[in-house]
Amino acid sequence: MLKIAKFTFNPLQENTYVLYNNGKAVVIDPGMYHKNEQDAFDLFIEKNNLVLEKIINTHCHLDHIAGVSYLQNKYKVPFFIPKGELEVLKSAPISAQMYGLQMFQNVEEYFFLENEGIVEIAGVDFEILFVPGHSPGHLAFYNEKEEILVVGDVLFQGSCGRYDLPGGNLSVLKDSIFNTLFKLPDNTQVVCGHGPHTTIGKEKINNIINQL
Repeated sequence: MLKIAKFTFNPLQENTYVLYNNGKAVVIDPGMYHKNEQDAFDLFIEKNNLVLEKIINTHCHLDHIAGVSYLQNKYKVPFFIPKGELEVLKSAPISAQMYGLQMFQNVEEYFFLENEGIVEIAGVDFEILFVPGHSPGHLAFYNEKEEILVVGDVLFQGSCGRYDLPGGNLSVLKDSIFNTLFKLPDNTQVVCGHGPHTTIGKEKINNIINQL
């Protein structure tokens, strides 16, 4: 059975996830920035005897890619980004300066994910969902059997991702949420990029997006 470990990293309190199964592991949105955060991640991998296979990102905002270079250097794993997020990735060093993250390391090596299809995560196939609005190329990853939706910063408990950042758009975000995410079963566990997990059913009723 697929397991999920959650870490909250960096000054922006971003959620980094390790999805693992049968000794295989994939990290989604690695945000580790300080050494103690890197050490905590490494210890988890070591204690659970995991082989890290790859890095996958929902989108490429600074707080979600802060740990990519570290993982690439240590584990020699490929890094996959949404094809619509390249400009966001390239703008990260400027964003890092704005937020005072002086130790940020630029990411030079990456592969692209398409806006649809299947991505394999620790031996489990996830459907790729294109959900822009918070970021122009944002993706989410959904597995019906596991009832898991890894949603990045599109949807949070009671809230939604910012749409006032470069490439953000409220009407596009609402379309992604109402016409893609809210079409999923109510019991789907929503694994968020910030804050606690929630479910699609709860957010259909309680989310602020209903009032925007």
